[in-house]
Amino acid sequence: MEQIPNEVTGKLHTSEFYAMHTEQKHEIGMRYRMDDRVFHYAKAGATLNCDLGCSPYNQQIVAYTTIAEDAIIGDTKIVIDVKITDGNAGNGEVAKDALFGGYIVIFPHDQNAISRRIIGNTATTGAGEMTIELDAGIPVALSANNDNAECMASPYADVRTDGSTKKSVIGIPMVAATADKYLWLQTWGPCWVAPQGAVSTGENDRQVVFRHDGSLDQHDSTDDAVKFGQHAGFVLCNARGDGQGAAFIMLQICP
Repeated sequence: MEQIPNEVTGKLHTSEFYAMHTEQKHEIGMRYRMDDRVFHYAKAGATLNCDLGCSPYNQQIVAYTTIAEDAIIGDTKIVIDVKITDGNAGNGEVAKDALFGGYIVIFPHDQNAISRRIIGNTATTGAGEMTIELDAGIPVALSANNDNAECMASPYADVRTDGSTKKSVIGIPMVAATADKYLWLQTWGPCWVAPQGAVSTGENDRQVVFRHDGSLDQHDSTDDAVKFGQHAGFVLCNARGDGQGAAFIMLQICP
């Protein structure tokens, strides 16, 4: 596949920006900057709630596997083995270009690991071989059945709020999109996300983390539910008298 810019240029009309789209308007993962906010284009895998952060639904598509064919320095395509337990459904099925915008890590073993963005892949219908197209050539040669790799799809390809304690929040939906619709997610800048009652109520209590349900909580090292929580940002503005107010936060997921 031909490489594309990773950022939308020009000004988007608000009728597009604050709406869900039945037809895809941009490549998944594209970035858009507006004033001091940043957004990424995504596809909803289920109904989304604008009050809560959403997460990538896909788990790692290809687990630790072997390079299936030798590759030389500069190659932008490599072939890997796909196991019957790989793929979203754990049945070895991966659709053509389903990994576009995702990432691969390659382990040559006698060299440093190599990370590349995926810009295309062939389909698999079960255990077999898959060709992965990279955004840049590899700096070392690869040996079949000796070197290894792992792959993930774009984190924006299927976003949901599913309450998992094993997933990270990727953005805040701009609209309550439904399954298989497209939308923008805010990933940086001033915004509001549903807070727990303790957020910003104590002295110097400014940092916020995401809970499993996509809401915000204070970063409390004594609370098992949040002490290892994902950093969400910090509180920008409290109510008069120092109460919680909204509270407005500076979201800090992806600049």
